[in-house]
Amino acid sequence: MTELENKELYYLAFDKMSYYLGARDHSLQELYKKLSKNFPKEVINQVLEKAIEHGWILPPKEMAKKTAQVLHRKNKGYLYISNYLRQKGLPTVDKEEDVEIQKACAIISHHFHNKEKLEYNEKQKAIRLLKNRGFDHQTIKNVIYEIY
Repeated sequence: MTELENKELYYLAFDKMSYYLGARDHSLQELYKKLSKNFPKEVINQVLEKAIEHGWILPPKEMAKKTAQVLHRKNKGYLYISNYLRQKGLPTVDKEEDVEIQKACAIISHHFHNKEKLEYNEKQKAIRLLKNRGFDHQTIKNVIYEIY
């Protein structure tokens, strides 16, 4: 590959990376995976080094915290959040039991129209609902059997 072709590939990869980062923050693993579909490793490494050098990519812990906050606002459970972060190549965040219980209560309250007490079949539905949202067994147990 000539130097001119290499420069052209570099600029194309740089442009594509800028496009991805303009849409939302990406981890290094995500960017590498997306860019590797169209560009050689050497070019990708150069582009990612440039992005790190200029601070366009957040450090992994910061990005994990920011991503977890977004998923908390969407009422996703700790297991869902941990799995999502792992898939993106980011470290997991600490579980905050109070926040988990608040989210689970908000989901149940919304889904069952602010009922004070749930009947047996409603509790079974609530358990499935919370499991599907990524809540762990302990949180589900605390919310269903102690609060409702």
